[in-house]
Amino acid sequence: MTNFLLEPQRILTTAIKEWQPVALVSLFSGGYDSMITTHILHHLDTHKLPVQVWAIDTQLAADGWHSYVHGVANGLGWNFQIYDNKKGFKQFVRSVTQKGCPRTRKMHTFVFQKLKERGFDAILMMNKTKRSDKVLFVSGMRRAESTDRQNADEVSRIGKSNKIFASPIVHWTNEECDWYRIEHGLPDNPFYNTVRGSGDCQCNWGNFITIRTLQKFSPKLANGNVALLDKISRELHGYGWDGAIEGQAEMFDDFDDEATLTSPFFCAGCSRRKIRPPARIVEQRILQAGLF
Repeated sequence: MTNFLLEPQRILTTAIKEWQPVALVSLFSGGYDSMITTHILHHLDTHKLPVQVWAIDTQLAADGWHSYVHGVANGLGWNFQIYDNKKGFKQFVRSVTQKGCPRTRKMHTFVFQKLKERGFDAILMMNKTKRSDKVLFVSGMRRAESTDRQNADEVSRIGKSNKIFASPIVHWTNEECDWYRIEHGLPDNPFYNTVRGSGDCQCNWGNFITIRTLQKFSPKLANGNVALLDKISRELHGYGWDGAIEGQAEMFDDFDDEATLTSPFFCAGCSRRKIRPPARIVEQRILQAGLF
């Protein structure tokens, strides 16, 4: 298994030596890639930087997500916190008030800034003592996830900010992730087969998650913040959470300048999978392939 850690160690060490961060933050959504990455970080040389594990509460998480991520983190002994991004959600509500529920990839980049990147900014400020202090954020982003991520960097700086991002498993294949997850007994995520995705954010920018689905699997969310967004969009723009109107893509052009500043390759670069199978199915497939 040592060889599996060589590449993540190289990427992490390169980022730390180049940018000299004052803090190391692993971003944990509850999904398998961020789970694997965070688990790996706890087995690497972090050059005396303690590993902080943070999740961002977008206010659009699936029912049960909070208890799930807390359970995983506590079970694995991580130093874990959730940033409550209520301010970012309020900004998202304002954008829905102005333009309606998001539908285009362009608009989702803007939405991502409100629901998640504002959380990164807050975590950055919590760790800074000097203006020049940089924080290294570590994500589970991989090139194999989508064509939009096929050129994703191992390490990148966001503009001229003090946010540095490293992706230790950026070159890993789906099969390598499956193998690692099974080998180390990492827990199943229950949301891939219900509301789809890791469960941390159901913003529905591409009509992935209908209200009907949420009412079945996440009724608290469906009848809470999603109902609020649906009502605002219907009353002001003639359509709600599900569906869109002709020509809506052009409505978001005035967000272009801000949208280009977002963290590269994150949610907007993802290709959402319908299903990521539980461990027993993955293990059976690996056994059949003779990889164990």
